[in-house]
Amino acid sequence: GDGWTVPSEAFARLMEEGMGTTYCAEELDPVRDSLGATGSISRADFEGWYIKWLFDDDDDSDGSENGDCGGDGNVTALAELQGGWGNMFKVDPDSWKCHACMVQNPSDKIKCMACGAVRE
Repeated sequence: GDGWTVPSEAFARLMEEGMGTTYCAEELDPVRDSLGATGSISRADFEGWYIKWLFDDDDDSDGSENGDCGGDGNVTALAELQGGWGNMFKVDPDSWKCHACMVQNPSDKIKCMACGAVRE
């Protein structure tokens, strides 16, 4: 392997800052504890778990309950209401893309919501 590891106590930060997802302690603390039983999580273990977590339809596959943290069911229901997965990524035609950071912003904003650059 490449030797990449992350300390178990940094798992929440990895998920939130590195992966851009919300960390739900109720759902992910047991995962952190099992992946990082030795105090660190290897890249191979993390990648295997993460891919399964993203694409596995079995909500109980990691042995946890979704509880108050939500779950894939809400996303799937939303996608179905909006006419499928493709519509979830549809860009509002009135929005604008920031020239500095490429974030899509609502048409009523004159400054980028992410970096503060003024709309051109």
